[in-house]
Amino acid sequence: MTLSPRIRLVFTSAAAVLMLAGGAGAIAAEPSKALQLPPLAERVKTHEALRLLAELGYEPGVVDRTMTANIAGAIRAFQRSRNLPVDGKVTDELLAVLRDARR
Repeated sequence: MTLSPRIRLVFTSAAAVLMLAGGAGAIAAEPSKALQLPPLAERVKTHEALRLLAELGYEPGVVDRTMTANIAGAIRAFQRSRNLPVDGKVTDELLAVLRDARR
């Protein structure tokens, strides 16, 4: 079977990622150390917080459902502006305040 150039590129890219991560054996032997996304519910909350922060004029960065330093900074700035405890984390309480602030 002959692979198309696109498929070869994908395999080559995947092999490069495996090499950077310590090789296929390291990933298979220690799956807990493989790159993992946060749970879906957490990613959805983060995405909503990003969207609301952007609508309110804060600069959270790229809306991609994952937490970054820019997002945490935007959250801390919002928390300071509302006299909330400043921790830079997306919580249910933060989402409620963001929703209210948008109205």
